[in-house]
Amino acid sequence: MHQRVKVNEMPWFHGKIARERAEELLNAPNSPDGVFLVRESYNFPGDYTLCVCYQGKVEHYRVIAKKNTLTIDEEEKFENLTTLVDHYMKDADGLCTRLTEPKRNSDSKIAYHDVNYRVSYFVFVYLSSPPIAYNKSHIFYKSYLLHDKN
Repeated sequence: MHQRVKVNEMPWFHGKIARERAEELLNAPNSPDGVFLVRESYNFPGDYTLCVCYQGKVEHYRVIAKKNTLTIDEEEKFENLTTLVDHYMKDADGLCTRLTEPKRNSDSKIAYHDVNYRVSYFVFVYLSSPPIAYNKSHIFYKSYLLHDKN
């Protein structure tokens, strides 16, 4: 039985928060480059905003939802936010810097345990307890396990 993780359960997703609140949470002057979060867009309902710390400031990128895909630059298209985040964690690809570490939403249900391995797209296979995390291509990351906060 396979189940996709819901975006609102991802630690980097903060829902509908204002730009100012995102900047406050990221605390840019004290955060390293690449710390990030994703929020719902206030100005463009249905779209999202990727907020990234870079050189003591927060850069905001509009994530456009269009025809069942998401894009920042109209060139690279993603099927969901987790694949978008995974892509930009591997390569800056036009952003100010590569995404390095999520700013954890205290309401999210998933916790990162191994900061050396960050994979954003998960399929859980409930073979035993706790669930074993696989990435999209089903390559096992044995040092990277997730569990519910509760």
